[in-house]
Amino acid sequence: MGYKQELKRNFRAIEIFGFAFSIMGLMPSIATTLDFALLAGPAGMVWAWFVASGCIFVVGLAMADLGSAFPTSGALLAMASNGRWQPSKNVLYVVFLLCALSHGALASTSSKFMGRLLYLFIFLNMALIFATVVALPLGRAGKRNDAVFIFANVDNLTKWPTGWAFMLAWLSPIWTIGSFDTCVSFPAEIPAALPIFLGLGTHKSSVD
Repeated sequence: MGYKQELKRNFRAIEIFGFAFSIMGLMPSIATTLDFALLAGPAGMVWAWFVASGCIFVVGLAMADLGSAFPTSGALLAMASNGRWQPSKNVLYVVFLLCALSHGALASTSSKFMGRLLYLFIFLNMALIFATVVALPLGRAGKRNDAVFIFANVDNLTKWPTGWAFMLAWLSPIWTIGSFDTCVSFPAEIPAALPIFLGLGTHKSSVD
């Protein structure tokens, strides 16, 4: 882009994947948005995930290509408990303070250390996904729904038309998967890593 490279590139491709993967937080994000996913019934949830994920993947391809072609840095708390418990203002402030202090401490470390820490985040996310994928079939053994119910049973749990309820079901995958774009905020660390994951190859730029 016509300027001299200044930043040290300490992140590896797998570490950038870990960053995006951790930001998405698949299981917590899916759990907290499940009520939106079910607005059009089981079929609405399943097909909304398929369609929205396909659209998001296209966006990811475009962002990966742009992140490689123009590598530059500086781009771009809710709780539920069935209504039986509400956090006080003091509790919310303490949680906010702890988050701010811990994030500040992590942000003050070197990017190399932060990159290595992402391996732990990848492991924790994968362990949570694996535990959920294993626990759900075991817990529902003998009580599983058939394919017709899953793929063809459309409900409408809203006061809107059924087609709009299906569109609202997109909110779950969009919220869950949509945060992958945060790693494009510092592509100068790894100008070629994102396209490598998606098989796009790389671009030559003046900062390489």
